[in-house]
Amino acid sequence: MNDLNNDSRAQYGVEPGWAFGKHFEVRWADIDPFGHANNLAYLGWCEETRNAYLESLGVPRFTREAPGPVIKELGFTYDRSLEHGEKILITGRVAWVRRTSFRMEFAAWNGSRVGHGHAICVWMINATGEKVAVSDELRRLIVDRDGAELLPSQG
Repeated sequence: MNDLNNDSRAQYGVEPGWAFGKHFEVRWADIDPFGHANNLAYLGWCEETRNAYLESLGVPRFTREAPGPVIKELGFTYDRSLEHGEKILITGRVAWVRRTSFRMEFAAWNGSRVGHGHAICVWMINATGEKVAVSDELRRLIVDRDGAELLPSQG
């Protein structure tokens, strides 16, 4: 369970509206030649947070034959750099859900927000490339946790 408690909120400076987070430490391998965490590190932290978020809602571990999220769009904005050894918290929440897709938002925290991003994910079976509906149960759990907006399908 990675639901945020008041201690984590205070320690990392998390603003209201975030219910889920995962702790990380900036590793030596995450550092670029300029001495700060590289772009790939942030995206990896977001990916691990997204997977932990979905697992916490009961989604089974992903396989090629079972439905799961596939990234359609990805973006991240850096508010300040992170250095080796810094402890951070990556938060994740779902902003909206459509029939076969959802937008997940992320933020990196270390005393205050140090970056934020998003991913548009399509729910599909990797082995076939078939888009499938996000289940009603998963949609309900997402709305209950994050207050996500239910949007109509795009046609």
